[in-house]
Amino acid sequence: MFNRKKTHILKKINSENDISFFNIPLTCFKLILSKYSNEDEVLVGTPVRARSTVKLNDTIGYFENTVVIRSLVSSDISLKELFEAVVSNTNDVIINKNVSFEKNIQFTRFRKRGF
Repeated sequence: MFNRKKTHILKKINSENDISFFNIPLTCFKLILSKYSNEDEVLVGTPVRARSTVKLNDTIGYFENTVVIRSLVSSDISLKELFEAVVSNTNDVIINKNVSFEKNIQFTRFRKRGF
C-alpha cells in the first residue's frame, strides 16, 4: 500500500506542517470533494471514541459518536493554510465530541437567527 517513498513524503508533510497522519488524508479528501462538487464548504463525518467517563471503562462494548468536521475549501488559500484550518476544526470537534447532535442543531439554529 505505502512504499518507502510515499511514507517518506507523508513524514515530510507531517514534520513541515505539524499535522497528524489522520489530518493529511482528511485534508486531501476534503480538497478532492470540494473540486468535484464545486462547493467551498465541505463536511466529512468520522467516528470518535466516546468513553469519556471513568464509569464506562469497565463496561463491555464499543462506544462511539460520529462527529462532522466542517471546512471551507477556498481556491484563494494555500495548502498549508488548508492544513491548518482542517487541524483546527478537527481539534475543536474532538474537544466537543460529547455534545449531542441535537444540542449542536439547536446552537446552529440559534446562531443563524442572530441571537
